Amino acid sequence: NVLVATAVIEEGFDVPAANVVISYDKLKNSVELCQRFGRARRQDRSIVVLDERGDRPLGLLQGVNETQENIVRNFDPTAQVVDELAEKEKQKNRERSAYRSILSNRTNWDTRPSAALNEYVSKTKAGLDETCDTLSAGFQCCIEYTSVLRK
Repeated sequence: NVLVATAVIEEGFDVPAANVVISYDKLKNSVELCQRFGRARRQDRSIVVLDERGDRPLGLLQGVNETQENIVRNFDPTAQVVDELAEKEKQKNRERSAYRSILSNRTNWDTRPSAALNEYVSKTKAGLDETCDTLSAGFQCCIEYTSVLRK
């Protein structure tokens, strides 16, 4: 049995009994390779490419396809959670270290508390947001410290 088809067959048409795909057209990219090769669903499948682009030989496209499959196979959505936990632990360590440093230099606290806060923010690699408002009773300034531990 032989099936002859145009490139239209690449888009979602499967032939479960097929084990050989013969490609007459030049492959543009690894997606096209995957689509053509994917038409044959048997385990012992193979592809024959009769014409290929000089800048995109079959071996190169197969390498790209394998890399993409490895990325998908090795994707771990829990890794981001681990990274967040590691970043929080690093931030805790930075804050402990900054706190100890500021405690050892308490002379600035009474005369320049904002300098102590700025030093703390600098050592912890955190953010400092400042908002100021004029109120009927005077002036109000709010300084907010933000980090992965405090949002």
